[in-house]
Amino acid sequence: MLGNFGPDTGQFLLKTSIGNLGAFVDPLLLQPMRRIVQVGCQGWEVQHMTKIFGWLDFTAILIFLAYNIWFRFVQVPQIAIEDEAKQVTPSHYAVVIDYLPAKIDNQKEYANLLERHILGRLEYVRSRQEEPEDRPSKVAEITFVRNYNRRLSDLKYRAELVQRKQILQKYDRPKKIKRLEKTLNKLNERLAVQLEDEDMLPVLRAFVILSNSTDVRDLLFDYRFAKYTLFRCCQ
Repeated sequence: MLGNFGPDTGQFLLKTSIGNLGAFVDPLLLQPMRRIVQVGCQGWEVQHMTKIFGWLDFTAILIFLAYNIWFRFVQVPQIAIEDEAKQVTPSHYAVVIDYLPAKIDNQKEYANLLERHILGRLEYVRSRQEEPEDRPSKVAEITFVRNYNRRLSDLKYRAELVQRKQILQKYDRPKKIKRLEKTLNKLNERLAVQLEDEDMLPVLRAFVILSNSTDVRDLLFDYRFAKYTLFRCCQ
């Protein structure tokens, strides 16, 4: 800023503030409130220039806000779309299906029935499109997440208890060992229960790999309301 009105505190930033605008004049010649700014060979009173600086400041804020809005809602989504188009990942060909029925009458044919259902929905979606995909729909793979009755976590917990027991035996803690053995016995009884065949276990989730990314997009669009309980009841 042009001027020397601000006190010299040794800080350079003070000279860039509006408080430094104007030249210090001897109070005997000019009242301090009527500061002047030298522009060329003329002197302007600061009060005539503050309006200009105010509008410039307002314009700068508007430009800054407009740039932020453009960057957030135009530039960032555009970069994300371009980046996704350049990189092919498994997610382009896969869908995750939740809220499946855990058990059906023909549990062993769950995968085949789900495959037929998916192909039927894709055929229905294509029948309503003006320019449907030429490539045939195909389910490449279906992987189920099944309910093993917490078997994996129980096995992990049992291994931790066995390790803890060995440590207590080393330090000769019979009372704690006895309590630990009771817990181990209960856990062993639960693990001894034989599970059903894997094909008969309840289904929690399914990962489906399709042959092309268009089918993935169509299937997600067809089930776009499936995350709402009420709409799932209407499907």
